[in-house]
Amino acid sequence: MITVAEPEETKAADAIIGGATKGPALGGGGKSIIWLSLLVVTVAICAAGGFYAGRVMKTAQASEAETGSDADRALAVSTLSDGSGLYLYYDLEPITINLDEPRLARYVRATITLAFDAKQESEVLRQVEKRLPELKNWLAVYLAGRTLDDVRGAQSLNRVRREVCEAFNEQIWPQQPPRIHHVLLKEFAVQ
Repeated sequence: MITVAEPEETKAADAIIGGATKGPALGGGGKSIIWLSLLVVTVAICAAGGFYAGRVMKTAQASEAETGSDADRALAVSTLSDGSGLYLYYDLEPITINLDEPRLARYVRATITLAFDAKQESEVLRQVEKRLPELKNWLAVYLAGRTLDDVRGAQSLNRVRREVCEAFNEQIWPQQPPRIHHVLLKEFAVQ
């Protein structure tokens, strides 16, 4: 059943609605200004986050692009933020090794990427390919000697990266300036 409001009730309702919308300068309209400013700030934050995420994803995709041939295992060329110039990246094959834990219940699966100066590409690739069995053996023995605590956390993983880099440089180029500048972890899964 539909009822029609009386003229007096309609006038009272109009007065209430009109009073709520007219209010003082910052009374009724102030809330909409606050909501509008919050909306603008939210849109700005989302836009900045989207821009940042896009740049991060583009960088990650560029570093994971593989060529596929064994002779040319250098992946991508990019400028590092430390200003040292252009680096090439070389992926070693994944390695799976049991950690030094009771009953050998834990293992690590690691894929390591070597970063070296693009100017020394031919020398580094030739030497790494030549000494690859020795490097893999050293890496297997090194990882087998690590415990779960030795590979837990960012500080521990950075120490592992640094020690692998120093050892590879010392094995390939003893008592010479290092040619491998960084060892990066493409994959490091502990099971």
